[in-house]
Amino acid sequence: APDVVKKLFTLEYMPLKETAVVNYEKARDLVKRHDFDYRSAESN
Repeated sequence: APDVVKKLFTLEYMPLKETAVVNYEKARDLVKRHDFDYRSAESN
């Protein structure tokens, strides 16, 4: 894909709510205990 199209799909052009969800998921992935951990205190 052209560079212009790639840039449009970066977080810079996403709505704030979607950017917040992506950032939350990245932070959760850093502290989760294992791959299927979505319910521990650290990952919530």
